[in-house]
Amino acid sequence: DRIGKLKNCIAYGPGVLELAHKPDEWVGVTDMLDSARVMGRSLERLLLPS
Repeated sequence: DRIGKLKNCIAYGPGVLELAHKPDEWVGVTDMLDSARVMGRSLERLLLPS
């Protein structure tokens, strides 16, 4: 419902969900770096041959 009415979707990202896309949104550097690592590893597993 919340994400464009898509039934099979994963939403992931750094920060506090309640602050997302608000004027006072902020993300800690550690959260941003951790999130980038998770996304990078996920892409590796999805796109690179095993």
